[in-house]
Amino acid sequence: MNKKTIFLNKFCIIFIVTLLLINIFIGNSVFGATYDLSDYKNQELIGGKFVIIYSLDNEKLYLLTIERSDYPYIYTNQHADSKDDKVYSSGGWICSYSSGFNGNAQGHIKYYTYNTETSKFENRQHGGIGNGAFNPRKE
Repeated sequence: MNKKTIFLNKFCIIFIVTLLLINIFIGNSVFGATYDLSDYKNQELIGGKFVIIYSLDNEKLYLLTIERSDYPYIYTNQHADSKDDKVYSSGGWICSYSSGFNGNAQGHIKYYTYNTETSKFENRQHGGIGNGAFNPRKE
């Protein structure tokens, strides 16, 4: 064997081992979940108003909808986190008569918990005013 062939053999082995190590330690695998959320269509959505949220606190999905057509807005108190510039819910979700915050015009909300095993929104609950508002951090 000449020197050129020996060099090419060593280079190929080193190159293959390097690629293998890079593939092992620097993967691009993403772990996540895909949910079929189409069951929201089977729920009672008054006026077609609904919101689907995911709670980071308890890792659950919820379907929120209005309980009465005269309280058509779903809202939550929000705050911005200066660390990552994202907006988070800082409290319960509730319905309102007006699009702005108006404590005298708060109404009720219905919410369902998403069951990942059946792909259904189940266990309908009611959220009220103030401390009775739907707050996924409480569960």
